[in-house]
Amino acid sequence: MGKYFHKNKTKINIPICAAAVLLCLALVTTYFVSGLFARYAASGQSSDNTRAAKFSIEGGGVFSQPVVADFTPGSSIEKEFSVQNDSEVAVEYTIEVTNVTKNLPLQLSMGKKGSVPAVQKNDITFTEQKLPGSHTDNYTLRIEWPEKDNDSTLMGKVDYIRVTVTATQID
Repeated sequence: MGKYFHKNKTKINIPICAAAVLLCLALVTTYFVSGLFARYAASGQSSDNTRAAKFSIEGGGVFSQPVVADFTPGSSIEKEFSVQNDSEVAVEYTIEVTNVTKNLPLQLSMGKKGSVPAVQKNDITFTEQKLPGSHTDNYTLRIEWPEKDNDSTLMGKVDYIRVTVTATQID
C-alpha cells in the first residue's frame, strides 16, 4: 500500500518566493525611510525687500568742452575739473590724463584743488581713489610748455589731451 499511497507535495517556485521577499523588504524599508524623511523635511516662508542702488558719476570742467590752449613756450595753463559721485554707494575711480598726439613737449601735472600737484609727466594716471556716496572731488590740471623747448618747428601745431575717469562700485 505504501507504493500506492502518495503524499501530495507542493513544489515551491523559488523565483516567486524571492520576489515576494524582496517586495516585503522594499515595503518595510519604505515605511522606515518615510518616517525619517518626515522628521527632517520642513517648510518655511520668508520674504525680503531689495532694491538696486543708484550708480551715477558726473564730471565737470575739462570734461565738458575742448580747452583752447593758446600759449607759448615758458607759459602754462590751469584747468579745474571735478569728479562727483551722486550714487548711493561708494566708488573707486581712476583718472587718466593722456597727451594723445604728443605734438608739443607739454608737461602735465595734476592734484586735488588747493594742493601742490603731485605728478608731473607727459601722461598721468591716478588710481584707486575712493569716493563715498554724495561726494565731490575737485582737481586742478596744469599744462606747462617748458621754455627750453622753443623750437620754431613747433609753431602752429596742436595737441590733444584726453581726461578719462573710470569708476567702479565698491559697496
